[in-house]
This record gives sequence, structure tokens and C-alpha cells, in this order.
Amino acid sequence: MPGDRVLNRDLAVTGLSLGILYYYFLRPEILVLGGLYLLFGLFWRKLKAANHRFWKILTRILQSVTSPLLFGAIFFLVLMPIGLLYRLWHKKEDRKDSTFSSVDQSIDTAFFEVPW
Repeated sequence: MPGDRVLNRDLAVTGLSLGILYYYFLRPEILVLGGLYLLFGLFWRKLKAANHRFWKILTRILQSVTSPLLFGAIFFLVLMPIGLLYRLWHKKEDRKDSTFSSVDQSIDTAFFEVPW
């Protein structure tokens, strides 16, 4: 179970969220129900714990949705155009048919000890 500081922080975030919700919708029910929720949350630890679980689940859902979208956008809008421009201006030389190169030297133990 998280400490009181974390639970109170999450309760404050809930109050801020309810205030933002009231700012956009201007419904007096939001003020009354939100105020009662915060008042009960100050004195009832189980309500604080449930509030904490709600924010924990919400952040995990948002993290699982936002991260792939954000990193996908970075890849397609930044990295892929840079890679395509690099390929356009730095043409590769034609390769040989094979990358095999023969070693024409006598093989002794020193060759295997220090191959480079």
C-alpha cells in the first residue's frame, strides 16, 4: 500500500482534474459531487486507495497507447526521411559477387593467436 503522501497527491490531482472539468462544462453538479468526493477522500483511506488505483490504471492505459504513437511518429516523420535523404546522396558502390577473400599464406600457430 502506498504511503499517505502518495495518496494525498493523487487526491489533489483528482481535485485539479475536477476543477478543469468544471472550467470547461460549468455544471454545478461537478462542484458539489467533486467537493463531497474530496471531503470524503480526506478522511476515508479506502477511498484514497481506490482513487490511487484509478490513476495508476489510467496512466498505464495512456502509456500503452501514447508511447507507440509517439515513437511511430518520430520514426516516420524524422528518422525515415533522414535515412531516405542519406541513401539518395550517398550511393553505394557496386559490390563484388562474393565477399570471400582467399588467404594465401602458410598457416602456423602464430596466425591463430593474433589474427588481426
